[in-house]
Amino acid sequence: MVLGMMAVLPLSAQTVTVADFENLEIGAEGHMSVSTEADDERTEFTSGSFTFASGCMSDWEYWYFFGYANRTSSAFESLDDQWNNVVGGGYDGSSNYGVSTVLAMLLLMSMAVLWYQASMSPTLPMPTTP
Repeated sequence: MVLGMMAVLPLSAQTVTVADFENLEIGAEGHMSVSTEADDERTEFTSGSFTFASGCMSDWEYWYFFGYANRTSSAFESLDDQWNNVVGGGYDGSSNYGVSTVLAMLLLMSMAVLWYQASMSPTLPMPTTP
């Protein structure tokens, strides 16, 4: 993962734990809740050693950046299918999996480019986490 506002990897020399999303509670065939006012307060969630930026606007059941789900359908026929994935589950038999919006991926790619450019330049400072 890339350091920054999207997914943050700890900078210390500790062991890194894979983000398997199994620590996140969701009902069967469900997804991260985006329909209550309490959901509007959520700004991030953590799995393994990683913290993922997340948010939503419950009035429109709109979410952005990163989310999670455990759906087994791989169909994409309606807007609600945005929580599905092409293999119908998580990695290596896991029920849960992470999802992201296009905006999150574009930001991650931009941050990766900036990180790479800074690492190759003796004059640019390396990005740090907030």
